[in-house]
Amino acid sequence: MNSIIIGSGEVGKGLYDVLKPFYPNTFIKDIEPIELPKDLNVDILHICIRFSAIFMQIIEDYTIEYRPRFIINHSTVPVGTTEILRERLDWVYVVHSPIQGKHPELAEGIRKHIKYIGFDNLHPEVLDQIQEYFEHAGIRTKTIKDSRSTELGKLLCLARYGLNLAFAKEQEKICQQFGLDYMQVVYDMENSCNAGHKLLGQDQFIRSLLTPPKDAVGGHCVIQGMEMLSKQLDGLGKLLETATEIGKNTTVWQPANVYSTAKIGRNCSIGVGTEIGHNVVIGDDVRIGAQCFIPEGVTIEDNVFIGPKVCFTNDRYPPSGCDHWQKTLVKRGAAIGAGVIILPGVVIGKETVIGAGSVVTKDVKDGEIWYGNPA
Repeated sequence: MNSIIIGSGEVGKGLYDVLKPFYPNTFIKDIEPIELPKDLNVDILHICIRFSAIFMQIIEDYTIEYRPRFIINHSTVPVGTTEILRERLDWVYVVHSPIQGKHPELAEGIRKHIKYIGFDNLHPEVLDQIQEYFEHAGIRTKTIKDSRSTELGKLLCLARYGLNLAFAKEQEKICQQFGLDYMQVVYDMENSCNAGHKLLGQDQFIRSLLTPPKDAVGGHCVIQGMEMLSKQLDGLGKLLETATEIGKNTTVWQPANVYSTAKIGRNCSIGVGTEIGHNVVIGDDVRIGAQCFIPEGVTIEDNVFIGPKVCFTNDRYPPSGCDHWQKTLVKRGAAIGAGVIILPGVVIGKETVIGAGSVVTKDVKDGEIWYGNPA
């Protein structure tokens, strides 16, 4: 079968590495255009992109462009997404088949894990074709009627893993309060307990052994999956807050959007309407005004003042994809005035002052005062 993989991140690249040796007419596409053989009839469109507000439209556009027979959605998505796709694209067969495995070695994970295929009202012969396609490439499969099962199963797996990591972090903190070692108190004892359960044939009681993360719970798929689930279910938000690391005496004025991977220090104030993205690191005693945008890749050290409507960026040539994002560092004691725009890849030095409304396009040395457009 001829296929195109949409998305060349870790998921798409891992799938490509597994399929290409068995299906030479397997191509991978991201934002950049690709050259395809003339008169290529596309059988399968593999979806391997992160879920977003325009996820459906992206798939619809590619489906109209390539006219595949099948859409296999490997992405982590909210429950019910496959049903919606099937209704919108009623001329093509749509299934959900989430990727399992550890980043970044996803090719090996795809080969070793069972590939679940969630389907809705597919004719058995059509389902057989999809299974045979994967199994010819050495991928074991299992079909599940009702694509919501694979969608929810993936989300719950990610949520459980994220919460277990967050709890391991809490266990480590408790051990530190007693001056004890987590690996000895928790990890070794749990490992011994698991060995005992195996000897007794009690596999149902075996527990996960996790090393606490150094900072907050990381990983795009884990946190994004938890957030999807939280939006669809009432009452889950408080439970998922355990994966967010916010220091003592820090106030986040609502409504604000703080991603669960963000790490915020003590005695901070986060203004109304501010968004703090994945893996942002903010030190102690930081004041951030209302309606600021602080995306992934930004690190803000201690005692920094950021006025209202300050906009950080991480993509100099959007939309380039996260592989080309750049980092930004704001050093201790800097003061950034209202409405400042900061381009990605710059360092703002210690005790600097950036005037209101400025556009910062390059590094600022310690102790200097900059203003203007460009500053």
